[in-house]
Amino acid sequence: MVSFSHGVRIFAFCGSLASVSTLVADDSFLDIPHATISGIIHKMYDLDSSAEQEISKLIETYPNSPVGPLLESGRLFMLQGYAMVDKDLKEEFERHSFRALKLAKTFYRDNRDSAEARYCLAMLELGIARYHIDHRNWFRALFKTRSGLRHLRKIQESYPDFHDAKLPFGMANCYLDNAPSYLKPFALLVGFKGDMDLGLAQLKDVRDKGLFLNLESSANLAEIHWYLRKDKESARRELKSLIQKCPNNVMFLRMIGVLEMNDQRKEVAREYFLTALDKPQIDMFQRLRTELLLKTGQIHHGEGEFDEALQYANKAISSAEDGRTLKGIRSWAFFLRGASLHGSGALEEARDAFESIKESENPHVFKLARRELKKLETG
Repeated sequence: MVSFSHGVRIFAFCGSLASVSTLVADDSFLDIPHATISGIIHKMYDLDSSAEQEISKLIETYPNSPVGPLLESGRLFMLQGYAMVDKDLKEEFERHSFRALKLAKTFYRDNRDSAEARYCLAMLELGIARYHIDHRNWFRALFKTRSGLRHLRKIQESYPDFHDAKLPFGMANCYLDNAPSYLKPFALLVGFKGDMDLGLAQLKDVRDKGLFLNLESSANLAEIHWYLRKDKESARRELKSLIQKCPNNVMFLRMIGVLEMNDQRKEVAREYFLTALDKPQIDMFQRLRTELLLKTGQIHHGEGEFDEALQYANKAISSAEDGRTLKGIRSWAFFLRGASLHGSGALEEARDAFESIKESENPHVFKLARRELKKLETG
């Protein structure tokens, strides 16, 4: 069942963020100016706190339109993803998405000739698919996924220049190009075989021509280049472009920092991590902040800078202190504390740090800590 859920996630994630397309010549989408919508989307990705208020204002101005609720669903979904674990955000996303879907169904029922209305409905159905995934309702998730994709296919048949509607297809084509065997039955259920070249072309089309999903498509391209194609230079270009457009997006800074760290460009990685940690937006995401403090400390430790590594280990421990879901990463912070103290010769304090790691919180780090304690015992 785990492998089946992974298959559903690919498609639901592809479509969960709100987006619209340049479809009509009057530069509006369901009577809302493109400039208004694109301005809100940019603020969302740049983690500007005023995005929420602007969406609320849009909903008040256009109370019967599905566009505002769709944008709010996308905003909540994005923040939930960046936070990694946030029960309150998750529940808010779920409550809002069900209300938004009800409105979108009513709007589409009254505007069946509108591709934009159909698109809003499709995107919200894919968002609800994510809700069902989180609650392990696999067949409901599959039903909503197939329904959302069916709407998008119909739009593409009639309006091939409805660029943002291509995103889920581009993602699916890339991820299913060389899919593991457990995903192939699911791919057949939703009508995909996988085609990397086609998927990349679709995503680039969204990035270059889409109104709303150009930033999202660029982020997806970065991940595909990095993880699927092992093309770090292309991933690096996408991420640098995103950071130039959205300098306050701490997740983009984290992504390129990890890429540089994995590419052994540790000084460059540390600069990206420190830039993110200096942004006020980092305090929105406790787990991300803790992770970046930990990674910065690990870089210092790798360079033999044990005092600096210890400082960041302690900061990471403090950052995770009141997080009930951060016990696993906090274990890594205590391990870094122990390793840093060991490196600087403070053996008794190092032993205390290693002994504080609990197996129930992180079995893997617990085993590593036991190994370090044996080294301390044998001198």
